[in-house]
Amino acid sequence: MKKVKTEIRRKQIKKAASEIISEDSLQRLTIGEIAKRVNITNSNIYRHYKGKEEIIEDLLKDINMELKEILSSANNEKNTTSTLKYIFFNHINLLKQYNGAPFIIFLDKNYMKHSNVQNIMSTVIRHYLSHIRKIILQGIEFGDFIELNDSKKIALVFLGNIQAVIFQWVISDFNFEIEERSEIFWNSFISGIIK
Repeated sequence: MKKVKTEIRRKQIKKAASEIISEDSLQRLTIGEIAKRVNITNSNIYRHYKGKEEIIEDLLKDINMELKEILSSANNEKNTTSTLKYIFFNHINLLKQYNGAPFIIFLDKNYMKHSNVQNIMSTVIRHYLSHIRKIILQGIEFGDFIELNDSKKIALVFLGNIQAVIFQWVISDFNFEIEERSEIFWNSFISGIIK
């Protein structure tokens, strides 16, 4: 068997885990199933990870880093509306790349009880909502958005729309064009706050 660099192998393992979660379920995620998908032995996986919980944690950390990059690069947009739109569609695209796996993990109460997973997810969500809230407040200040009573709630609605798109996509077994559905949800959200 050809030796592969650790970084590449870890990516292959996480990609396989993400596919198994979205195609089957978290319950079907086993070291043996991941090994089969990557075409390596179980012991080879244990050289890189202690177990499937660590794989999930690493997967979520990767997604968190990519989400932070989206938030950071959104600052290059010309106004607050286009900044929110950039984040909205890139966030959905990120979840699409991972086949909705983060959403499935988030809904699984057994994994959310796992303290590291819960800590990762709550930190990600807290940071994300704070960032969205700042953009909304900025939009109000610049006159892009109507005067809103509670920017925290609007930030939650923003995230909720993204989750709704992904939820529909996952439960439909990925049977619709996510871009079209995303456009509908985006238009619904922005029409409620734009001046």
